[in-house]
Amino acid sequence: MHAKYTRLIPLCSFLLLLAGCFGKSPAPDFYLLEPLAETGATPRTQQARRPVIALSPVSLPKYVDRTQIVQATARNSYQLNETQRWAEPLSDNIDRVLAENLARLVPADVVSPNSSSLARQAEIRIQITIVEFHVTPEQSALLRAQWSIRDGDKIAESRQSEYRIPASSSDYRLMVNALNGCIDRLSRDVADAARQQIRPNS
Repeated sequence: MHAKYTRLIPLCSFLLLLAGCFGKSPAPDFYLLEPLAETGATPRTQQARRPVIALSPVSLPKYVDRTQIVQATARNSYQLNETQRWAEPLSDNIDRVLAENLARLVPADVVSPNSSSLARQAEIRIQITIVEFHVTPEQSALLRAQWSIRDGDKIAESRQSEYRIPASSSDYRLMVNALNGCIDRLSRDVADAARQQIRPNS
């Protein structure tokens, strides 16, 4: 009886090794949101001085401020895919994309409120809070945001915006592209409002 169990040990070890080889998790895919493509805006050298905008870091809800891409599967139910991830912290990615988009669309020099002495010259200050940012069970990218523009101590503009773009329930490239489109639309709306608040002689 002892010899029988001894013969089984190598076989069990081989099966465990084989299971480990086939049980490896697939390598994750990584994604980034990208800024709008270059437009035919007036080159910087042709402008006497570009206005300065101070853009505060975007506030994100905790449920999406993570490495995994978040997808809603039903009401009160969300899925985090371990193999579909953001290539950098999502808040940093959105901050950079919004800053680049506003710089091109307004156009303006966009800085952090605490970044340099240039921030003290800011014509306006923009704050954006993202309330929801995910793909819905209806296969649409959803972005809901609250944002405001300050001119000195005065709130010059305050809005709530919602954007929905058709996406997918399984193709993460389409999901990310649709989420990117929502950020683009938000950028355009904020830029339009910012231009209305900047003094003509800026």
